[in-house]
Amino acid sequence: MLLQGSKFCLATTVCFSALWSACVQAQEGPTVEIRTGALVASNPFLVGGDDAEGIALTMEVLPQIRWEDETSTVVLDGQVRIEEWLERYDTDLSGKAALSASKNVSQTLELFGDAMYETRKRASPDLLVNLPPDGEIAPPTGTDFELDPTLIDQTVRRQSASASFGAAKQLSSTQSLRGQVATGANWFDQRGLDYRTTSLDLSYNQDLSPRVSLVLGANGSLSDFLDQARGDGVFATAEAGFEFETSPTGTLAARAGLSIVRVDTGFGETDNGEYAVADVEFCEELFQGKMCASGSRESRPTTIGGASTVTAANFSWNKQYDRGENLTLNLRYSDTKASLAAFDLADVQRTKFLGASAYYARPISDTVGVYVSPSAVKLFDDPFDRGSNYQIMFGLTLNFGR
Repeated sequence: MLLQGSKFCLATTVCFSALWSACVQAQEGPTVEIRTGALVASNPFLVGGDDAEGIALTMEVLPQIRWEDETSTVVLDGQVRIEEWLERYDTDLSGKAALSASKNVSQTLELFGDAMYETRKRASPDLLVNLPPDGEIAPPTGTDFELDPTLIDQTVRRQSASASFGAAKQLSSTQSLRGQVATGANWFDQRGLDYRTTSLDLSYNQDLSPRVSLVLGANGSLSDFLDQARGDGVFATAEAGFEFETSPTGTLAARAGLSIVRVDTGFGETDNGEYAVADVEFCEELFQGKMCASGSRESRPTTIGGASTVTAANFSWNKQYDRGENLTLNLRYSDTKASLAAFDLADVQRTKFLGASAYYARPISDTVGVYVSPSAVKLFDDPFDRGSNYQIMFGLTLNFGR
């Protein structure tokens, strides 16, 4: 299974090598952040039953290489994390590698693409603390919640790989068009859960004034469970909305629409449904930091097959201090409810996820620093009776190339 994911990652990386060599002419120095420390958690793998707590020694390496010139940008970054548990759990190795590239072919045309491979057992903390090495945050959206909390963690290793390619065209001074195709695959230790997805996204933007834009969007996607037809889904969504510049530092985006879903229930039969979807995103400078908040409702594939309606809310705040200190706060809530189930699993029809985390880092010198990161995760309406996880991570950071 690991070899299968590695082949996917290698293939997508080779596909982007042509774009890499064509668009890169200038190179910046690489950066590496190394975090070493300890982790204390009440239920780190979100398993059911008692006696789930654990203590681990941790090491995390976060490299990044960035190439940039006047028209092109290529970023290669990664993450390798080792958790050596002192009792109860085996050593856990997780990692991620991502490549993204963009090129301004002309003043009105931009090409972009990315490829990613990831493997991990402990996924829930990454839903709460998932910042790039430079500490910047992107507006959180419901689509960032890629993991289905119905089967999250429980010492089940999940591998995923994806690739996308797109183009953005400026049609006039007030009109623009953007399109993107993407494909991805997910593999699990448990048999029968592997699936892949393919999607096409189109969006049209029309400036109505210097601060207000009309946005129209359409998405079509397929979910295909490997080695079985039951549970496969077809998703089609259309949305319309507006984007506002609320202030010189603030933006607000609001969209709403309809999603049509068809799921293969087996024996040549299908189940169909129509669901209202919406998302709102707001970003602004707050208390001398960057704040982003969002809410969304969407239809998406589930790990057990079929389709779920996901309602999510997210909040992130990040501040960079003059002395180099970095403080980040994250809150996330989601309600995943099976809307079209391919299997008769009444006890796993709904799962609610609630999490909060903080991350604080302070430099001691140009190279060495300290960090601490508390977090809490709780699942509601959980059919597997998984206990909450309260944890704290702390240790030293080493920064090179900055």
